[in-house]
Amino acid sequence: MENAVQLANTLYILLKVKGFTINVFRKLVERDFNFLSFLDKNNQEYLKQFNIPEFIGEQFKLFDSGKVYDYFEKLDNEGIRVVSYFDQKYPAKLKNIYDPPALLYVQGKDLDFAIPSIAVVGTRKCSSYGMKVTMDLTSQLVSQGIMIISGMAEGIDTCAHRATLNGQGKTIAVLGGGFNHIYPRTNVGLFEEIIDSGMVISEYEPDIEPRRMFFPLRNRIVTGLSDGVMIVEGDIKSGAMISAYLAMDQGKEVFAVPGDITSDISKGPHKLIKEGAKLVSSVEDILEEQPFVRQQSLFSLENIETSQPEKELNYGTLNEIQVKIVKLLSGVPTGIDSIVETTRLSSSEIIAALLELEIIGRIKQHPGKLFTLNRK
Repeated sequence: MENAVQLANTLYILLKVKGFTINVFRKLVERDFNFLSFLDKNNQEYLKQFNIPEFIGEQFKLFDSGKVYDYFEKLDNEGIRVVSYFDQKYPAKLKNIYDPPALLYVQGKDLDFAIPSIAVVGTRKCSSYGMKVTMDLTSQLVSQGIMIISGMAEGIDTCAHRATLNGQGKTIAVLGGGFNHIYPRTNVGLFEEIIDSGMVISEYEPDIEPRRMFFPLRNRIVTGLSDGVMIVEGDIKSGAMISAYLAMDQGKEVFAVPGDITSDISKGPHKLIKEGAKLVSSVEDILEEQPFVRQQSLFSLENIETSQPEKELNYGTLNEIQVKIVKLLSGVPTGIDSIVETTRLSSSEIIAALLELEIIGRIKQHPGKLFTLNRK
């Protein structure tokens, strides 16, 4: 826990240092850089190995880390949690995107990021048709146990969050500014409702005001947290289209709801459909492309094979990672993200172990990269 706090403190200071960008952070993470080395006064040689300019280390030393600890404690008293990239509570899915945020500011409940999730995005100036379709499809997704992620903007985003709350589902809102500057102001009540049962996330400190450039940036978090993205209305140059293309880059499935062919806000979804996005005319169009969602929602108590007591399992020559996976799996199909989230191991370690277990017949793989124990 102490290391987690120190890492959050260190990253907070580094993000204040001129020249330390999210790109620098990403490159250092890829090289397994030890960020706690900044706390070592004799760190010059280590920093040089990673081509870190000397002035970054010098600027870091000018900050009073004690004030940062006090600031984090103040935020905690206000119900705001600071989660660093290295924290156990950091979403595993976000670590797989190109430029994951170094720090997240979080309010609300601790949700399970491994729950199947769909991001719902679209125009702020939606039509009555767009509102109805969003409410209907979102409600049906929620009834299947799917978590809804959106940006709490006007229009489609608000409809998606509202439908989720109405259905007593789980929703995550990702902001383009700090918690003390909710935008639009008309959604302050929605914000308060979401933190009562869901979660609100921002990569910006609470006092940072929203800026136009922040909204496209936050879209990478919306799509990064999700397993697929549904777009309902948006013109060709809309933020919703940015989200759709980000999702494609992240390897996520994109779903597009067709609209009025005479309307500009239908041009975005129609363009995506032409480019290969899945046309959505019913919730089944989403579920059939997300096997893990469909299987998880349709399993009943009668066809779930319960886990054997641990004493009945024979681990034989399995290594430590393989044993963790075998202990975790049961007859319920489980995805890689869920295994990573639970075991706190890297995705590369999990994928390698799953392949080995499948080869020796200890587990079975199902459509959608789902895994169960092989009881035979």
